[in-house]
Amino acid sequence: MTLDRSDKPWTLEFYRNIARVWDAFWFSSTSNSVNTTVRMALGVVMCLQFLLHCLWVPSWLTGNGWLNESVGRYLIGQGMEGTGSEYRWSLLYVMGSSGVAWGICLAGLLASVLMVIGYGGRAVVLLVWGCAVMIHQRSPWLTLPAETLQIAALLYLAIEPGVNRFAVRRSVSGQVGSGRVGTSGSDLSSPKESSAAEYGVLANLAMRCMQVHWILWLVLAATSMLQQVAWWNGTAAAVLSEQGAGMMGLVPRSSLWGQLVTLGVLVVHFSTAIFLVNRRSWGFAVISSALLAIGLVVIAGDWMMGGMVIVFLLAFQGNSRSE
Repeated sequence: MTLDRSDKPWTLEFYRNIARVWDAFWFSSTSNSVNTTVRMALGVVMCLQFLLHCLWVPSWLTGNGWLNESVGRYLIGQGMEGTGSEYRWSLLYVMGSSGVAWGICLAGLLASVLMVIGYGGRAVVLLVWGCAVMIHQRSPWLTLPAETLQIAALLYLAIEPGVNRFAVRRSVSGQVGSGRVGTSGSDLSSPKESSAAEYGVLANLAMRCMQVHWILWLVLAATSMLQQVAWWNGTAAAVLSEQGAGMMGLVPRSSLWGQLVTLGVLVVHFSTAIFLVNRRSWGFAVISSALLAIGLVVIAGDWMMGGMVIVFLLAFQGNSRSE
């Protein structure tokens, strides 16, 4: 007996549905208002990051610094295949003066302020990314987890950095009076068309990249913790307190409190990932993300990482809205 093609479980229509879902996830057109919010939040975080860079980069990574050019090239494995040393393009290797270091820090700081305001678009976002990468290339052994997330988020945001809300409002009001005011160099005939210009495929693509990256990071971070004995026996929080991290003070390794905190850190990583992928659990995702950010600050003393948790949470705002 032969089966009709429509009776088979793996029909052509099944594969077409998979393709439709894939296209809708990555390439549907959405409002870039979420991108605007994420850009502003990330800009604030990068302002703080470059202020911190100003405190140590000019004195550490210059010719007379603690980690001068020769030390820096040695630590990145200059001349050794597979280390990536041949691909380093940081100006701090070519011109390792304090003036160059200050220039990179201040340029990154100014560009971060422009990100918050909303001027410059992709060029400003890429400028912030370039300044940050120059510092990380020069001292990759000092790069913190929050900084790696910042670099990724900046690249994703460069796909579609959102709009300058002030400029859009001004354009719409001027358009109502004259009938010929546009954004991004285009002429719009009505405020409604101006609003429509805030939608696009790139806006969705940028946020989807951030969302997928964050979910993978949460899961991989939690699984990497489970590779260490301290997270299995509940002493991780105590070990961090002994190292002077966080704001918990000294936590005895045998304390029940320390063990509960250690377990809670693991649980909140997995729960945040689970809640974020389900649009119906947005409220729980916000609570779980807040607990994660607070935990990173209180237990590990990582303020920047706590800020990046909020930035990536904002990238999921669109998922919380009914479509």
